[in-house]
Amino acid sequence: TLEEQGAVVTEKLARMLDVGVGDTITLEGASAPVTVTAITEQYVFHYVYLSPAQYTALYGEYTPNCFAAKLAAGTSEDALSEILLANGAVRSLSYNSHAGDKFHELIGTLNYVVLLIIISSGALAFVVLYNLANINITERMRELATIKVLGFYDREVAAYIYRENTVSALLGMLAGLVLGIFLCHFVVDTAQVDAVMFYPDIPAYAFGLAALLTIVFTVLVNGLLYFKLRRIDMAGSMKAIE
Repeated sequence: TLEEQGAVVTEKLARMLDVGVGDTITLEGASAPVTVTAITEQYVFHYVYLSPAQYTALYGEYTPNCFAAKLAAGTSEDALSEILLANGAVRSLSYNSHAGDKFHELIGTLNYVVLLIIISSGALAFVVLYNLANINITERMRELATIKVLGFYDREVAAYIYRENTVSALLGMLAGLVLGIFLCHFVVDTAQVDAVMFYPDIPAYAFGLAALLTIVFTVLVNGLLYFKLRRIDMAGSMKAIE
């Protein structure tokens, strides 16, 4: 409900103008600045809402030039368009449903970008985990060979390395889940254009999915490292010069 005095502005517009409730803005062609009385949630385009009395005070005359209507269920939009546009008093007609469909179609293309980012992130996680573990094994070849000489089975030697990889992956996963919240907000704020506003809401299942993917890549890396651990040359490693 609009107050008699003041203006209601959309959230993204208020953010771009860096104004809040109680601040004043100057509208083009208005006779005086107007006070912002409220900020409303709006995700597509920007609007300033004025009461008829406030509009008259700013511009001297208030003459409605458009109407907003809510169609009854089952109404044919095409048939209604033909009837209204046949009237010379109607200059244009637009449906929010059409604009919404176009907007969702545009946003839907972002799903492919998100999928590409997920695949790239997964590949990066795999490469980093594998390289770190591979370097770890290479640097400790004599140590692992000594353990095998002492009678440890291959699966026991592998578990020795797996525990370290698992701890590293868990620590990285916890840090990533926390820092990912701030990164998500940064990416969303950077990617959105001036005409729209995105809400950086992260569903709970996203955290679980991210953790699951990390676990899957960790298990995959551990499985590949098992064959490298089995091929450790005990005699050659023990004879190698430090």
